[in-house]
Amino acid sequence: MVMVKNATYLLLAGIFMILLPSNDSFAQEEKSVKVTPFEIYVTQTNEGVDLICDQGCAWKRLAFNTPNKYKPQGINQLGMTQISGAEQSDDDTDNFLFTIQKTNEGMSLSSLNGTAWRSLSFSIKNGQKRKLTELGVELLPKSKSRKR
Repeated sequence: MVMVKNATYLLLAGIFMILLPSNDSFAQEEKSVKVTPFEIYVTQTNEGVDLICDQGCAWKRLAFNTPNKYKPQGINQLGMTQISGAEQSDDDTDNFLFTIQKTNEGMSLSSLNGTAWRSLSFSIKNGQKRKLTELGVELLPKSKSRKR
């Protein structure tokens, strides 16, 4: 009698394990992210931030000062933009949208649309340059100066 009871529990547990993954109420919603290629060079200056776009932007150069380093500046493919309270941009006009701000250690970025990253933080000194893309950020090697 005990063996039949244990076999019944095992059978029910097996059926439950088979049916559980197919139950739609347990399915996770898959959210696709459209990544837009861009290439922006970020330089920290004494006054603020200098951005040069080589790919994916309607602008070539943006420079802005950061009197309040804790206030983020919105950047998209058209240039500097105001960031509303919305966390995610649903506007199709934003191929990419992120905020950038100076921190005590360097820079902090938060993506709102069009990148493979959600947030980035990196150290950077005045005059240093970083390459920012839809995939992340990279340190650029120091350029070698030639004597003439």
